[in-house]
Formats: sequence, structure tokens, C-alpha cells
Amino acid sequence: MPEKTLESLYLDTIDQVFGYVYSRVRNRELAEDIVSETYVKAAEHYDRFVAREHASARSWVFTIARNVMNDHFRKPITSQLADDSVANAPDIDHVVDINLAHADVMKALEKLPERQQEILLLRFKGELRNNEIAELLDIAERSVSAALSKAISTLRQNLYV
Repeated sequence: MPEKTLESLYLDTIDQVFGYVYSRVRNRELAEDIVSETYVKAAEHYDRFVAREHASARSWVFTIARNVMNDHFRKPITSQLADDSVANAPDIDHVVDINLAHADVMKALEKLPERQQEILLLRFKGELRNNEIAELLDIAERSVSAALSKAISTLRQNLYV
């Protein structure tokens, strides 16, 4: 396994992957767990990625992160609560981050359809290019551009009415 390449992939993507995951789960500890599991899986399966010729490394890592998040949310709620040491404690980091990230924007974002939310977060939190988002979501790049345009337009309407 070319460890230098895996290490550089980690260093190049960790901030964007964490930003994307945190914006989806809105819990710092859970986001850290998901991101950790993402990179463990990336390391375990790196040889498969290297064998693919035209795949974007960033898209591949975000695909893993999405899958880990999906797996987490498929767990029964009782299993999730058992995994959390302080399940009912308020997450002060979450409260502070939401205030710093402008609560109005977050409210407006939540009103968007799920697909538009995801595309916006991948673009602006994950810092992925449209072609990488298209590859990740298995949709046409035109569809990504259209969804971004519509989402931004709707956000503007909801924020500046």
C-alpha cells in the first residue's frame, strides 16, 4: 500500500470530510467517530481504489463517509443510545457552532429538499467540485449544477423575504 499517497489523501481531505459530516449529523463526537471510521475503511480498502483508473480520490473518500453515516443511521435508536456515553447531555459545541454558523441559514437549509441539502453541503462544506459531486451521487453534472442553482435561489428567497 503506498502509505504516502494514503497519508496525503487524508491530509488533503480531512477538513472537508469533517465539515461535511458534522454539518449532516450536528454532533461533534459523532462526526469525529464517523470520520475516523471513514479513514479506517479507506485504509482497509485503499488497494481497491488504486486499482480504479478514473476515480477521484476525494469522491471516493466522501462516498465512504456517506456510507458510514448511512450505516450509523440504520442502527436502531436503542443501539445508538447504548453507544453514546452521555446520550441525553446537550452538546455545547453543537450549540456554539450553530450560533456561529448563523442559525437563520441553518433553518433555511433545513427547508430544502434532502437532495439539495446534500449537494449544497458537499459543495460548500465538503469543497467538492460539481463533477466530484456528480460522481459521488451517481448523477449527471448538469443535475448537480441545476440543483445547486435551485438550492441557492431558494435559500436567498427564504433568507431575504
